[in-house]
Amino acid sequence: MRDFRKRQSEQATQAAESVNSRADILAALDGSLTFSRRERLAHLLSEAEAIALARLCDATESVNTLRAVATDLEALVIWHRNQRGAELPWPPSPGLVDDWLSDALAQTPCPSPATLKRRLISWARIARAMGMSDAILEDEAVRARLGSAPLPETPPPETLGEEGLAALIETCPSDHLTGLRDRALLLTAFTLGLGPGLISALKVSDFTGDEVSGFRLLRHRKPALFLSEEAATALRRWLEQTGLTSGPLFRPVDRWMKPGRLGLTPQSVKLIVKARAKQAGLDPARLSARSLR
Repeated sequence: MRDFRKRQSEQATQAAESVNSRADILAALDGSLTFSRRERLAHLLSEAEAIALARLCDATESVNTLRAVATDLEALVIWHRNQRGAELPWPPSPGLVDDWLSDALAQTPCPSPATLKRRLISWARIARAMGMSDAILEDEAVRARLGSAPLPETPPPETLGEEGLAALIETCPSDHLTGLRDRALLLTAFTLGLGPGLISALKVSDFTGDEVSGFRLLRHRKPALFLSEEAATALRRWLEQTGLTSGPLFRPVDRWMKPGRLGLTPQSVKLIVKARAKQAGLDPARLSARSLR
């Protein structure tokens, strides 16, 4: 019995050291993924997968792209463990990809073709980062299965309009940092016609302006676009209250009313719009962040 307990203790120690080793590897993603997200991945991924993700961090310019790859890898690893009770094998074989597609297409609701294609591309990117073949992208049978994915039947989101925007703005308290952020985010997105991807990617340095001319967006479009007076005022208050001078423009706000270091994700922007719509008495299922465009 004593030997058994000793072996258990040694195994637990080895497992903890392995998790800590992967956490150290994933620290390279500090500017892209939150600490809790990296900790979850450290418990889930193999060391080879963690190294590949860290390599992609060095090679990928877009934070949103890296977050998407991490999300896709996590989903694939969980799928394989649930279905086969083992680590995800590398490189992925056509048969394995076909099994994954079969399971994905059997889901209700079925993921959209764009989601399936993105996840497949992420799978290939990780394989490439491991120095392995990414030939699954060229497999004709896989392409044929992707083509058979049914198109989503959900109707396109409704356009919000000025009245709907005003209703959402009313739910954003001016004496609360989250309210100031959401007010500035909603008005900026509506004024400039930006979707959740571009809104989440905005930096403080993307805007320039003063009390006379207001704020101008410089990076995404030429000629530069001016914010409305209301949007410029909301953005100025958000920046004044947070003291932000660089980095992501719109960020999570913690329970101590402090802005986070990382920016919001596109999914976070979508959830903000839906939450404000629900508070305003609108149907969140019929609205999305694209309704602001």
